[in-house]
Amino acid sequence: MLRNVPSALIVSLLTLGVMPGVAHAESTPMVFTHLGVEDGLSQASVLDVLQDSAGFVWLATESGLNRYDGYDVRVYARDRRTPDGLANDLIWAIEEDASSNLWLATEGGGVAVWDRGSDSFRKFRHEPGNPASLSSDSIRNLLIDGNGIVWVATSHDGLNRLDPNTGVVTRYRHDPLKSESLADDTLYALLQDRSGALWIGTGAGFDRYDPLRQTFEHFDLPGAAGEARAALSLLQDSRGDIWIGSFGAGLYRLDLVTRRMTRFQHDDRNPSSLSSDDVRAVYEDEQKRLWIGTAAGLNLFDRAGVRFERYQHDRGNRHSLADDAVMSINQDSNGLLWVGTRSGGASRWNPRSWSLGAKRPEWNANGAPITSFADEANGSLWIGTMGAGLWRVPTDGGVATPVGRITRNRAAIPGGEQVMALRHDSANTLWVGTLTGGVTRLAPNGTLLTFRAGADPARHLGADGIMSLYEDHSGRMWIGTFEGGVSIYDPQTATLTRLEDPSGANPWLSSVRAAAIVEDLNGYVWIGTDGQGLLLVDPTSGLLRRYLEDAQSADSLSSNAIYDLLVDANGSLWIGTGGGGLDRLVGSSLKPAAVQFRNLGTRDGLPNAVVYGIEQDRSGNLWVSSNSGLSRLNPANNEIKTFHTPHGAQGEEYNFGAHHQSRDGRLLFGGTDGYNDFDPRLLQLNERQPGLILTNLAILNQDRLTGKSAHLPPMVELGYRENLLSIGFAATDFTDPLKNSYMYQLVGFDDRWVSLGRRRQIDFTNLSPGSYTLNVRAASSDSVWSDQGLSLPIVVRPAPWASTGAYVAYCLAAMLLVAGFFLRHARRQRLQQEYARRLEREVADQTRELGVRNEELAEASAAKSSFLARMSHEIRTPMNGIIGMSELLNMSDLSQQQRHYTQTIARSGQSLLQIINDILDLSKIEAGRLELEQIQFDLEDIADDCMGLLAPLASKRTWSWSRQSHPSCRRRYWVIRYDCVRSA
Repeated sequence: MLRNVPSALIVSLLTLGVMPGVAHAESTPMVFTHLGVEDGLSQASVLDVLQDSAGFVWLATESGLNRYDGYDVRVYARDRRTPDGLANDLIWAIEEDASSNLWLATEGGGVAVWDRGSDSFRKFRHEPGNPASLSSDSIRNLLIDGNGIVWVATSHDGLNRLDPNTGVVTRYRHDPLKSESLADDTLYALLQDRSGALWIGTGAGFDRYDPLRQTFEHFDLPGAAGEARAALSLLQDSRGDIWIGSFGAGLYRLDLVTRRMTRFQHDDRNPSSLSSDDVRAVYEDEQKRLWIGTAAGLNLFDRAGVRFERYQHDRGNRHSLADDAVMSINQDSNGLLWVGTRSGGASRWNPRSWSLGAKRPEWNANGAPITSFADEANGSLWIGTMGAGLWRVPTDGGVATPVGRITRNRAAIPGGEQVMALRHDSANTLWVGTLTGGVTRLAPNGTLLTFRAGADPARHLGADGIMSLYEDHSGRMWIGTFEGGVSIYDPQTATLTRLEDPSGANPWLSSVRAAAIVEDLNGYVWIGTDGQGLLLVDPTSGLLRRYLEDAQSADSLSSNAIYDLLVDANGSLWIGTGGGGLDRLVGSSLKPAAVQFRNLGTRDGLPNAVVYGIEQDRSGNLWVSSNSGLSRLNPANNEIKTFHTPHGAQGEEYNFGAHHQSRDGRLLFGGTDGYNDFDPRLLQLNERQPGLILTNLAILNQDRLTGKSAHLPPMVELGYRENLLSIGFAATDFTDPLKNSYMYQLVGFDDRWVSLGRRRQIDFTNLSPGSYTLNVRAASSDSVWSDQGLSLPIVVRPAPWASTGAYVAYCLAAMLLVAGFFLRHARRQRLQQEYARRLEREVADQTRELGVRNEELAEASAAKSSFLARMSHEIRTPMNGIIGMSELLNMSDLSQQQRHYTQTIARSGQSLLQIINDILDLSKIEAGRLELEQIQFDLEDIADDCMGLLAPLASKRTWSWSRQSHPSCRRRYWVIRYDCVRSA
């Protein structure tokens, strides 16, 4: 890649290439990518390759079985500590049965069967003395026929028929006394043809087995002798012919109709012959191409020309075959051809890549970068290089001619070893811009006219370094130089003019680095510069406007470094920048002040922000070359599809100025490893949706998928403490695995699709309890998305206390509590009702008892009243006598003391009589209406009365009795009111 002209100038001056003296025809290269030991392969000898029904690629090596998912290799190897592992690491062949299990032919370990569900091996071995076992443990090949029967080819002990259901083996051996027996016990290859017949490659030719008669028909290899008679490989092609690869006698073809045998051999004098007579593999791909793997490279057989094109290892080309010794060939579900080699691992090639027309010219022996193109009316193509000069390639792609053999008198073009720009003008004249020799015009008659740098702008250029050439509608040639501005050649006057600013306001104009020039539909010229922005020029008046990058404006130019300009069929201007991606001008050159720019960058799908070339095909698509492949852009929807080396790109890096559209619509892009020459209408695109396989399933970083290769579990269950789930996957498109893309959707959490880009693993942390479904889709490196991908149900169990069972228990407990509450409430109500009924009964009983008692009390009250009345009457009579007698006695002549006694007796009698009267008034007492009298009394009188009553008793006890009152209390009436009768 020429990142900038100054560096390229220095490098080219120091590393001038030498022009080859002899021109050679171009070849169609095969661009291989490799899988080797450095990628994790257990060993470099790949004896067989198989893609299984899940999408994994399996590789049999001399040191174990390898499983490849596009990113990582998992190795199955012998381990004595593992009884269900491999018995021997050398594996010759792999077959897959209807149950997706793999059958392996091992050297010394018998037949091993890898069980996909358990990720373990079961074995069928030779058992001495048991004729129903394998005849040997040294197995060279095996085949599973249409009925599921396994045919086993042993190295030295004949053919075995193995029934996988019973394990019973039927042996077929060579018997010298029976001509219909196997031709030889040393076997190499097995084939079941379309009629169901079994073909066996032996050490003495090959046999056809008749299952009805159980006999073998022998076929010798004409011209083969000794070990060369060994048939190492067998194939039936689409025409029905049987192809036989021999150990040293070359390649044979058997016509089943005529039984005629044709032999193809290596010839040292013929480069189109078979590269080696040691043929280890024969394969026919989907396009009916016949591939032959030999000890000296891979051969493609041209049926029409009856010739072989060889593809061999080239140490100087990392995309060549990894090793010349080819051991196996197979094609995967996406059409990739896998080639197993003896010491280089496996190489894979994309057949569709040829439609992109990658070429590595043999005339460019030094591998000089391709820098420019131009084509003539007759279809011949001019190709300029940086170091190998200028060449003309005829239409048929035959012998290329250096320009030195075309110029008159074989004159050299100044600086012609480093060609920077080419332009074939309307007068059929070729303009050649060089790095250090200015620009030279090559006329059809071979004459040269060169323009170099000088002081006179009418005859000289501003600089000798040419960056761009462009012919406008009037036939004038615009010449963009490196730091010398732009010169314009007018064929009418045969003079040069220089684009300058006479006013002196823009002195930089005469020294710009004019990397790209184009004329728009309005007749204005746009000049893209390397570092000085975009210039709009009126061819008649000069510079109109300059556009520069403005970091503060999204509508400005995305970069001041511009490497290419294109005006498309609609008149839109596209700008390829040196770091900003692809810009599109919005507006018109008629209104320069209103112009804006819209950008497409890496965030929009461009593989790189450096755009070296832009071309538009006849379907309206834009093709963009960059540092990361070749991209196709649909301007209608901005859909971008990128072609990398495995897709047929000449390399990942393209060069500045190395792009061209031929007169017949072909597109050409040059780079560091050759160039692409293709018709976009004839491209073979991969429209197949990639499969998707599960490669990793880990919970808390513990692998849960080991032993379940490609078997998607029906469901993933996580415990409440398992808060980290990692899921890995891979698309089964191996064209360019590192550029496959992925997206996922977690239904139940978020129904949106989330882009993962190139990342192929998802980590989920702390998912809430519930049910989810993880959906994953993949896109191949061809940008084809799968409709159906992985779908994995995920169940996150809640904590025991938050589980459904727990909630059910909680509900049951709550229901029990509620039921208990209601039962208790009902019981309480029942008890209350019983208590109320019992209380009613008790109240009724008590009421009855009370009624009886009331009656008894009434009777007792009546009796009491009667008793009291009678007793009161009986008491009142003597009391009246006492009172009367005391009054009579008081009226007699008594002493003072006696009178006091009689008066006391009379007062006490009156009081007692009053009490008796109240007792007789029972109605007042029972109704609570008895009222006490409140009258004033003399306290001293009361005290005297009391003492008078108690004095006789005191005298009997010899007590002294006296009354005293305080002088302050001596007054006639105390302020005390009471009932003197009832309160005494």
